[in-house]
Amino acid sequence: MAKKRVLIFIDKDLDHEFRKLAYEIFGYSHGTLSKAFEEAMRLWIYVRKHCKTDSSICAYFKTDECPLMRLLNK
Repeated sequence: MAKKRVLIFIDKDLDHEFRKLAYEIFGYSHGTLSKAFEEAMRLWIYVRKHCKTDSSICAYFKTDECPLMRLLNK
């Protein structure tokens, strides 16, 4: 799979929390942040594409409003 370099600007606290959790989960090795960022992007894409059309996601949380969408819409 070809890789693409991405330059982004995000909130400093969000960056700190993301890095801390990424290293906690994947360890301190080369590619950790890329792996965590790709996982986060895939989850974001999945939720944005399916949360409104797949009621089983909201049913899992026993609510009419998907909590993932609520979190993304902050």
